[in-house]
Amino acid sequence: MNNLKNKSEAKILRLKAEGLVKKTKNKLPVNFNVADSLKLIHELEVHQIELELQHQELFLAKEQLALNANEQYDELYNFAPSANFSLSKAGNILKLNQNSATLLGMERQQLTNSLFNRFLSPQSQPIFKSFLDKILTLNTKETCELTLAGQTENSTFVHLTGILTKNGEHFLISILDTTERNLFVKQLIKLKEHAEESDRLKSAFLANMSHEIRTPLNSIMGFASLLPDEESITLTSKYSQIILSSSEQLLHMIDDIVLYSSLQSKLLSLHPTVIDLTHLLNEIKESFNFPRLQENVKLIIETRAENPLRITSDYEKLKQIFTNLISNAYKYTKQGSIRVGFSSANKQLTFYIKDTGMGILPNDLNRVFERFYRGSNVTKGVIGGTGLGLSIVKELIELLGGKIWVESEVELGTTFYFTIPITCNLPS
Repeated sequence: MNNLKNKSEAKILRLKAEGLVKKTKNKLPVNFNVADSLKLIHELEVHQIELELQHQELFLAKEQLALNANEQYDELYNFAPSANFSLSKAGNILKLNQNSATLLGMERQQLTNSLFNRFLSPQSQPIFKSFLDKILTLNTKETCELTLAGQTENSTFVHLTGILTKNGEHFLISILDTTERNLFVKQLIKLKEHAEESDRLKSAFLANMSHEIRTPLNSIMGFASLLPDEESITLTSKYSQIILSSSEQLLHMIDDIVLYSSLQSKLLSLHPTVIDLTHLLNEIKESFNFPRLQENVKLIIETRAENPLRITSDYEKLKQIFTNLISNAYKYTKQGSIRVGFSSANKQLTFYIKDTGMGILPNDLNRVFERFYRGSNVTKGVIGGTGLGLSIVKELIELLGGKIWVESEVELGTTFYFTIPITCNLPS
């Protein structure tokens, strides 16, 4: 069709040239004869052919440039990093690139003429409708955040940018997958919340420490000031016991803080030795042999003396684990008993510390090993402590390569279980 057009244009040019010759024929000089006129016409015809060839070459070059431009556009469009769609005013897909098909998980041919709205989650569909309405009404570039359909646990989040074409016939939509960015933002929010919670707990811990340290210090200073003026031996002995008890309480707090700091700094190392487990548990029992502790709560060590058990582990750290767990049991047990022992199965020891105390609320079970955390059923000021005891126990057990867990029923009691990898002569 284009060739016919070119020939037609050349013919018109030739006819114009011949007409010009006819018009000027009578005005030619005398010496400009018919032969010269024919020669001139011949030359014009040659130039006409040359012009036609040049015109054809220019036209072919123009077509090639247009073809190259279209190919480059198609490559840029098809392999663009974003998903690009052309949508009708009704929201049907007219055109899409390769990333669009990848994003929606279907072939391009299958997606053409499909309603784009059906690929969005139910909660995103009204947002998308409002998005298109704004573009159509305001004729401006709009953006929105949506989630795709067919997702369950891990939704695909997308960011849409849309404009109306110049002729106003359809929408051009560009889509970026922002799932990773949204997950990253959520992680940052969690980290921020965790940092804020840690900061809050540390503040509560420092406030609690201020109170807990001041209480035994006041007792020590107050009763110590009475000793020089006290003549009664009985009262002096009583005051001395209070001073001793308060001093021990203060010493335990400081030990907990120092030990926790060492654990956080990764400064503790293991020193495995052969341990007589029965001897260790009896030694720990003696350390709790105070009348004030034994009045309403009985500490029972459940071991078989006739079959002593020797294990290889870190003596001091194992002793610290039992001491902290028993101290914790005493703190929340007003009457009844605390039983300490172990069971063996499949060549493995499982230790337990079982009390008949107030128990732990279900909401607190997953948080009892958090640093500075004190259960929601603990009335502030009634039950003291640093909030570090169980956190220290967990970190010590993990340092030894073991694990700890807890079972509890409110008003019935709590049992802490833990296992550690050890070398021992397990009973058969």
